[in-house]
Amino acid sequence: MRRNQTEDARAKARGNAFGGKSVARRSFLALGGAAALGLIACRIGVVNANAETIPTEYYPLGEWADLTGCFFNELSGEDMAGYALRIVSAEAMNASEYLARYSADPEVPENVEVKNTSIGPDADVVVLEYEVRNDSNENGGIALYNQRLIPARKNVAYSYDEQLWLSTEPQLKSGFSGGFGLVKGTSFVTHIPFCYVSNPGYLEKYDRQLRMPVGADRDFELILCNAPTRKIVRVSL
Repeated sequence: MRRNQTEDARAKARGNAFGGKSVARRSFLALGGAAALGLIACRIGVVNANAETIPTEYYPLGEWADLTGCFFNELSGEDMAGYALRIVSAEAMNASEYLARYSADPEVPENVEVKNTSIGPDADVVVLEYEVRNDSNENGGIALYNQRLIPARKNVAYSYDEQLWLSTEPQLKSGFSGGFGLVKGTSFVTHIPFCYVSNPGYLEKYDRQLRMPVGADRDFELILCNAPTRKIVRVSL
């Protein structure tokens, strides 16, 4: 009986010893993990502190922005040298009114989805009056597909509405690629609609335009380019 009690005591002692090592190992791993996270956080802080910030220029309505040397993604593929742009005015309206006011075609194109809503809370496009001039460029142009109109809430990004806009500028339809160029020494005034398009509903055609209401948003920022200086037009309706 005494022998069995002695063996039980030894077994318990061995169990306590192993358990102690396990606790110590877990504590070591926890301390090591915390130290590693601390080093990562420190490194992120150093990188953020030393990161270069892109300068930003803001333009009010009516002021010219020189786009020479500006680009969104790659300078070699976005030749805006000699171009300047200004936003003259801004207005919210629905697609039907835009077509009635600016379309060169008196009939609504079949592929343009419109909503019979009234001006105000049911407006679904923000129309910007662009004035663009080309002082010296032989080959470049303005890439509209890169530009974004951001509400002050910064909750969505509006893109230009190609279907609506091309209905007002039929001369651009042939070979249109999301931008336009001007003959050197000329200028161009146009009204470009921007909208936020949602995904189509269940069982609806994927290419259906679903323009979302502008709602109460009245202040926006139009991003003209991202680098080397970010140029933004402040827009108020």
